[in-house]
Amino acid sequence: MVLVIIAIMMGAVLRSDKVVDEGRMQRMALDYAAVASAVQAYVQWYHFFPGDDPKAQERWPEVVNGNGDGVIDAESPEERQAWLHLVSAHLLLSGAMTENSRMHLWHHVAGLSGIALCVEDVLPLLASGFDHHLDDGDGRAGRIRRLDLSSGGYRDARLPWPVEGEGVTVCSSLGII
Repeated sequence: MVLVIIAIMMGAVLRSDKVVDEGRMQRMALDYAAVASAVQAYVQWYHFFPGDDPKAQERWPEVVNGNGDGVIDAESPEERQAWLHLVSAHLLLSGAMTENSRMHLWHHVAGLSGIALCVEDVLPLLASGFDHHLDDGDGRAGRIRRLDLSSGGYRDARLPWPVEGEGVTVCSSLGII
């Protein structure tokens, strides 16, 4: 009788873990969709990528202009300013992104063309499930890819998804070139 009760309890715990993981994947998908919509709207309204906008300071004096070259450079102030441009345009909530955020808007990373949203320190199982659910399940191909940030700044090291270990960086093409 005790073994039956333990088996039932274990089944309930394992089932709840799956529900939590599904919820995390849904949240990640919603975050990606919200940022993609915000960037798309910014480009349509202002004709520049957020962060790269050379006229942003005319509209919002508290932000810094970008250089207008059509690229958000990963190691430049444009990458940090992108979030402030989106918040200033009322396309994202002010608390949604911070300067210490794990989310980044980068061009031409992990072999993706155009702009991509990259999220650092995602649990490997969650990253793999996210890719399987929304793309091809291969961290080296498709529109969702794994990015290796540990290779001395080299941002095109596409690797397969690990099943366990430390968090990984997931990049997804926003479909905006």
